Amino acid sequence: MSGEVDVEGDIWSLFKLQGLLSSADRPNGWGGAWRVGDGCWRPPAPQAVGVTLSQRQVEYARDAVAAAGLGDRVEILLQDYRDVADGPFDAISSIGMFEHVGAPRLGEYFGRLHALLRPGGRLLNHGICRPRGSRGLGRTSFAGRYVFPDGELHEVGIVAQAMQGRGFEVRDTQSLREHYAFTLRHWVRSLEENWDEAVRIAGAGRARVWRLYMAGSAENFARARTTVHQVLAVRLREDGGSGMPLTRAALLG
Repeated sequence: MSGEVDVEGDIWSLFKLQGLLSSADRPNGWGGAWRVGDGCWRPPAPQAVGVTLSQRQVEYARDAVAAAGLGDRVEILLQDYRDVADGPFDAISSIGMFEHVGAPRLGEYFGRLHALLRPGGRLLNHGICRPRGSRGLGRTSFAGRYVFPDGELHEVGIVAQAMQGRGFEVRDTQSLREHYAFTLRHWVRSLEENWDEAVRIAGAGRARVWRLYMAGSAENFARARTTVHQVLAVRLREDGGSGMPLTRAALLG
């Protein structure tokens, strides 16, 4: 789709590592990072682990992994990220999960991910953010009541500060705001083109909620009322080394 970024491919470009823990609603939860038939990347790592709290996501992702022939390399678990104990990992991606952590637990969140990484390991934290001065999701707002109850958005500067406060060194940030506007408009078109099927599966009320939410969110991203950032950080080695490329071009190349 014109103007969109391949999030899963971008993740693998940033990592290029041996073992990956993905703690997220997406790509881990629905298996997006591990699938190959829909344009996503086949993981170059010999082993990868995905965790989610949704049984339906576990079932869907395991089927997707099996269909891609990656059953010997990718494990999907029904597990809280705080209970993961089989590290250390070379890299961790957290995609679309961060919005559910909440400000009081940011330190706990980043501290746990830091502990799961080996020295030199990388964290990619990808989440919807609020612009400076914005209140983010209000509890009585449409999104707060019907789509993301108890969801909380943070300004990207607060995110970077919280990461570094738990021992990470932030190395790169990227805004994908415009890409999200393109993506959401595509999703709205797709939903409307398959409206009868969506109503059959989810019901008319839920279908209307998501159509309105996605249409409104597309405008919010396009007008910079909401944004989304992915922040790449590294757990430094004892000697202060990061193992990171010296240029951004080399990092993304």
